[in-house]
Amino acid sequence: MRNTADCHRFWRPPDDDDRPLVSEKEAACGEMRVITWVGEPRRSDKRCKARLPSGKLCPRMDFHRCPIHGVIIDRDDEGFPIEEVSTPEPSTAEKERERLDEEAYMRDLEAGTGQSFVKKTKKQKKKNTETVRQRLEKKLLDPKTIKRVSAALDAARKAKIQRKFGDQFAHAFTK
Repeated sequence: MRNTADCHRFWRPPDDDDRPLVSEKEAACGEMRVITWVGEPRRSDKRCKARLPSGKLCPRMDFHRCPIHGVIIDRDDEGFPIEEVSTPEPSTAEKERERLDEEAYMRDLEAGTGQSFVKKTKKQKKKNTETVRQRLEKKLLDPKTIKRVSAALDAARKAKIQRKFGDQFAHAFTK
C-alpha cells in the first residue's frame, strides 16, 4: 500500500469516508429513464402474415407498412393475399417503349396524310443546357456578390490590423 498522505489532495485517490452517501435509488436515476404515457397506446390489429423463408408467417403488427415486406395487405392463414394486389404503375422502360411506339405511329400517320398532328409545347422545347460552371459563374461573378464579399474581406482585414496594431500611433488613423 502506498503512502499518499504527504502529497496534495488533488493527486490522492478520494477517501471513502469523504464521499457523501448515495442511496441506491439516486444512483440508479442515471441508468433508468422514465417516460410518462398519457392515454391508451395505439395498437394495430393487423398482422403482416407474409410467408417467411422458414415457412412461418411474419408476426409483425405494424400499422401500415412492414419494414421487411412492405405495405401490409390482408392475407389468409397460409400467407396468400385475399384480394388481388393492384399492379403498380408501369416501369420507366415500359413508359419509354410506349412513348416511342406512339411517336412512330404519329410519324407514320403524318407521312400518310401530309398533315402535322403533333404541336410543339413548351415542355417539348429544348431546355437550356447550362453547365454547372456557368450557373456558378452567374452567381459568383454577380456585381452585388463581388461587392458584398469585398466588403466582408475589407472588414476582416481592418479588424486584424486594429487587433494587432491598434495601440500604435502610426496605425491609429488609417481608413
